[in-house]
Amino acid sequence: MSNIYIIRHGQTNLNKNQVLQGRVDEPLNEDGVRQAKAAAALLRSLDVSIDQVWSSPLQRAQDTAAIIVGENVPIRTDDRLLEMDYGPFEGTDLTSPPPEIIRFFGDFVNQPAPEGMESLSHVTQRLGGFLEELRSNPPEGDVLISTHAIAMKGALEYLTPDAGGSYWGKHIKNCDVYVTTLEDGTYTVPVPVEEQGGTVQLQTDRLILRRHKGEDAEVLFRNFGLDPKMFEYSGWNPYATLEMAKETVCQFIENYADERFYGWAVEHGGRLIGTVGAYDYNPETDSIEIGCSIERESWGRGFAGEAVSAVLDYLTRQAGIWNVKAWCAADNIASMKVMEKAGMKRVSVEPGALEIDGHKFDKLNYEFCCS
Repeated sequence: MSNIYIIRHGQTNLNKNQVLQGRVDEPLNEDGVRQAKAAAALLRSLDVSIDQVWSSPLQRAQDTAAIIVGENVPIRTDDRLLEMDYGPFEGTDLTSPPPEIIRFFGDFVNQPAPEGMESLSHVTQRLGGFLEELRSNPPEGDVLISTHAIAMKGALEYLTPDAGGSYWGKHIKNCDVYVTTLEDGTYTVPVPVEEQGGTVQLQTDRLILRRHKGEDAEVLFRNFGLDPKMFEYSGWNPYATLEMAKETVCQFIENYADERFYGWAVEHGGRLIGTVGAYDYNPETDSIEIGCSIERESWGRGFAGEAVSAVLDYLTRQAGIWNVKAWCAADNIASMKVMEKAGMKRVSVEPGALEIDGHKFDKLNYEFCCS
């Protein structure tokens, strides 16, 4: 049995500028690189290990695959994975396209491709030919196929007997991933690769917020548990020993089945630098409490505010939670600034409410409400 992961490449400047991009060999832009890194983190969070890679020969597809698998898995190319041949319409400005493009893109199923452009049936046929060859030579282990938007739709159409053209009008975003399983010569209907439960992967300009993995425990013990400054104003240290760190991370992983559990590892440049969690959801008040911790080496670079802002946006706009709460000791100026910069409002002060290592601090309570 093999799982076949099909991905669209990351963004290019032509994508960003809404230019019709088919066979032109345009590289990834910075956003495209970040999208590929986010897809890599998503697959890692789901314990996906890629053993074989096939890619369109175009640079953007190969670079996307290389970011996901690293240097240890060779990338093989196949012309059948190229994007649709747009012929004379290559490079069309999609903000003011000609009538032929408007008609075709407005109704892929019923409108034939304009003259000189590859037909959708041919796209499906060549992607199907590639998949049939894969079926006749079953791969060992899991496979990544890195391709393009229309080519990917052709593959999904081929793999879904009852699709009836439904994929042609579906928006496939840069670095969207679908998976099909090849077992005993049969492909399953492909499905999107998404995290289940409340802790979905989030991405900011500089950070990836992902689910915890077992190997995070050592980093959390070394960079958090052994540094007393990390817990100066909280008074609790779930990473004080390696055993405690492992137990905490295992608990996170077990809780991901709960759609109201939110616990993220914060990555910058492929390295774990912090955590963000939201705890104790109260259905009666539709509220939850948030906490964030960034390693000392990464302080002063705005990472905490960036991570907290992303989580606040997700919890209120996507998870639909009305009220997000947080608190800090009055002496913890850095945390106070993080919350206020992220848009949280101070709602109350509890004098002397916090006692940490024999010291009493005023407790500052903050809230962020869904607008």
